[in-house]
Amino acid sequence: MDGPEGSTVHATPRVPTPTLRERKKMAAMVHIQRVALRMFDERGFDGVSVEQIAAEADVSPSTVYRYFGTKEGLVLTDAFDERSLASMGYFLAQGVPPWEAVMSAVFQVSGDAKEALDETAAVRARLWFTEPSVRAAAFLQIDEATEVLAGAVVQGGRYDALEARVIANAILWSLVAALRNWYESGGGDDWHAHLTSAFDTLRSLGVPPAAAPDQPA
Repeated sequence: MDGPEGSTVHATPRVPTPTLRERKKMAAMVHIQRVALRMFDERGFDGVSVEQIAAEADVSPSTVYRYFGTKEGLVLTDAFDERSLASMGYFLAQGVPPWEAVMSAVFQVSGDAKEALDETAAVRARLWFTEPSVRAAAFLQIDEATEVLAGAVVQGGRYDALEARVIANAILWSLVAALRNWYESGGGDDWHAHLTSAFDTLRSLGVPPAAAPDQPA
């Protein structure tokens, strides 16, 4: 199976199907985030409180905090993050190389959730890269995510903890760079293409050694 130009894609397993409980949680998070982002877009990030978002979404403030952690989390976190991280760990446990495991998880999960993610992508990216408090929170969140991914890489058995941390940071910050490239190019094209471009850039430098997966149909 052919991937990006000049690469051959290794077959990877499909993302495990989410349970009914997980699907209900994801649906609730999608609803709350849609409401929050619409309000941020209309009134500005500082002009909206979590309590106002909760009232508009017909949930309690505690539900918003439970799902998203902070007001900034309503921008940075989405309903599919946990599934993506779990899928990365699953692929790594199957012996899939780290970069391919991450790209497979991202493409498969985002492909399944494309409509919901595309609907919010532009507002989320704008707030991420222009709102100071969101940018600050993003650095902390990505740092935490790299530690989770590094742990999964170690569990895969190929790398030690020091190597895994370098690998995890290289992968996740490359994804952030791809998202920023998409945003700064106007956000009018498919953001998946920018992920593939990030892979191609690293591959041209000899990193990573494994091929990236196909984009979802």
